[in-house]
Amino acid sequence: MASKGKPVQLGEQTVHLAFNVPISGPATRVRVVRVDARPDPVQGICLKPLPHSFVHVAGQRGRAVVLWADVAPAELVVELSGIESSDSVLQIWNCWRGKYGQADAWIGNSGLVCETPSGPVYRFRCSDGPGKVAFDALVFTVEVIDGDSGDRESLAGHGL
Repeated sequence: MASKGKPVQLGEQTVHLAFNVPISGPATRVRVVRVDARPDPVQGICLKPLPHSFVHVAGQRGRAVVLWADVAPAELVVELSGIESSDSVLQIWNCWRGKYGQADAWIGNSGLVCETPSGPVYRFRCSDGPGKVAFDALVFTVEVIDGDSGDRESLAGHGL
């Protein structure tokens, strides 16, 4: 039976296709720390601020970004802008590099478990789509840092 994008219970765990972290702005920084990642297939962390906001990484501005484990630093701070609503969220999900270099997500046995759903540091364990369900394909944390506090990581030249 399909979940239609809603979280599902798998034993004691709540599994999400995507997890929404509350953000406020107008400018917010987010610290992302990759704790572990399976090398094959290459794992990615997807970030998309909603609604109608932007993410800034490596001197580029876009509506979403994938932080690939084989090129992104293990720890970095990304900037979010254009946050105009008090109900804005940062949508987070996992992906993996497909056979032809594309980002695959939300298929097969993919999903993420948030071990700390009330923050302030959100810890995720992810299962990618290929193979059996295993929430050790990608492990990372996300911490929302309001305003200009926190360290700034230069991402130029990382090919994110």
